[in-house]
Amino acid sequence: MNALKIITLSLLVSACTTNPHVVPAVASEQDVVCTMEKPTGSNRPVKVCRPAAGTLDREDTERDMRVLQRQTEILSNPN
Repeated sequence: MNALKIITLSLLVSACTTNPHVVPAVASEQDVVCTMEKPTGSNRPVKVCRPAAGTLDREDTERDMRVLQRQTEILSNPN
């Protein structure tokens, strides 16, 4: 049973390694990455552009948080 949980978790983590919604755009002085994001309380996506360095750090943080949330869910529900 534990092996099944580990395999499922590893598949979920590997499936989240790419983000198809990131579209790089080039600005005059520095690299900018634009994404379509839904603001809190809205279903309409808005184009948000940020410097590339900050965007990559933010994406890494969000991915790590999703992984931790899934691990917590799996460990708290030992069905």
